[in-house]
Amino acid sequence: FAGGIRAMAFIALITFLPSYLSNDLGLTDFRRGVYFGLLVAAGIVFTPLMGYLSDKFGRKIVLVPGMLFDATIVLLMASFGEGVPLIILLILLGAFFYSDQPILTASALDIVGSGVATTTLGALSFARFGLSAISPIIAGYLYDTYSMDSVFYYVASLMIFSAVVLAFTNLRSPERTAEHTG
Repeated sequence: FAGGIRAMAFIALITFLPSYLSNDLGLTDFRRGVYFGLLVAAGIVFTPLMGYLSDKFGRKIVLVPGMLFDATIVLLMASFGEGVPLIILLILLGAFFYSDQPILTASALDIVGSGVATTTLGALSFARFGLSAISPIIAGYLYDTYSMDSVFYYVASLMIFSAVVLAFTNLRSPERTAEHTG
């Protein structure tokens, strides 16, 4: 369930961030590409690190603060326009925005075990896609009716809700922890 709520936040932001960068900030296609490239590059760099940390210290100890961190960054994005502050916020957002999905998947697999891994992945995908299908409609209504700030608030509230659900979910620790080997 938390993964589906998180997917709602992800798809809402990824759908309307380009509109915000273009319509509200007037960025060129090239600059929008650079901003998105930085967001994704941070995810590429930090996903293995976050995976390692979740293996070493536990899924919840990485997921809950990470989602709250992302919610905070998204809320700050409502206050900053174009320029260096927004670039820094996008890089900070990318650090966890992409890396939480593999950790959520690993959490589910930790709980169910290997005998039903494919069924679990199918159910997770169904929940994520099912819940996220409505999110662009909600975000589009908020963007058209109010502003991108309301989309940022919507995304942040979904991230906070997902973090709260995870905080009260009994996640099984991975059976083995990440260790450095020589």
